[in-house]
Amino acid sequence: MAISKNMLLKIVNPLLGIAFLVQIVSGYLIGQGGIFYEIHENCAMALIVLVLAHIVLNWNWIRANFLSRKAKAS
Repeated sequence: MAISKNMLLKIVNPLLGIAFLVQIVSGYLIGQGGIFYEIHENCAMALIVLVLAHIVLNWNWIRANFLSRKAKAS
């Protein structure tokens, strides 16, 4: 059974949002030391992977909306 792109996006997008929020909170609390530095560093790696997955899964939309050469209306 193959997993569809839409199913993968339903997994990647919420995880991307959570990773982003964790980055914000841990970045704010990093000055207090302790575990927050480790959380911030590890979550940054997860955030990078999730952003790349998000781009790959949405590549057709990105190409159609931003990278296509449309004729300019005169």
